[in-house]
Amino acid sequence: MGNKSGINIAGRIRAFHWILLSLLAMFMTACSGHHISFKLDEYAFIDQKLKENIESVIVVQFGKESDVPLDIYFRDPNGMVVSPYDYGGKTRNSVEAECDIRISTHHHEYYGKYEDDLQNKIKACCVLGNHICYVYPDDRYLRKTGQQQKISFSHDDDRMCDCVEDEVYLNIVNKNEIESVNL
Repeated sequence: MGNKSGINIAGRIRAFHWILLSLLAMFMTACSGHHISFKLDEYAFIDQKLKENIESVIVVQFGKESDVPLDIYFRDPNGMVVSPYDYGGKTRNSVEAECDIRISTHHHEYYGKYEDDLQNKIKACCVLGNHICYVYPDDRYLRKTGQQQKISFSHDDDRMCDCVEDEVYLNIVNKNEIESVNL
């Protein structure tokens, strides 16, 4: 009788495992999204004061979305002209400004399948204010650390994120101080 009980329990466990695996397979096929994972070379700021100043802006401007990566674009000093337009193509105001750095959020869900080959578009990253920041290495400001960061995210192919890509524009003054560019 002890033997029959052991067989019964083993049979129940085996049946439970099959049911669990079947449910997992159904869940995986019902989900239309997929997972992306790759490694990026990590860079660090050469000037620590500049890093701290940019990081302080990131903490204030993007702190509420600490799990969202950021895109950081460096331009030649006073090299990027920003002219704000609304979606209707009309100028909100006539202000144009020049800036050295543009920082914006990067919601993977917003871009959908476009993100599938992100590793071919983005070559490097750095970490600022607990954010992974995608950067295009600029040897005036960044140096390679020899380390790599693992980038990993999932997105649903059928769903578009209704998030807004926030951005901030900065100028570098006195070599390592920054000022916000108001539009």
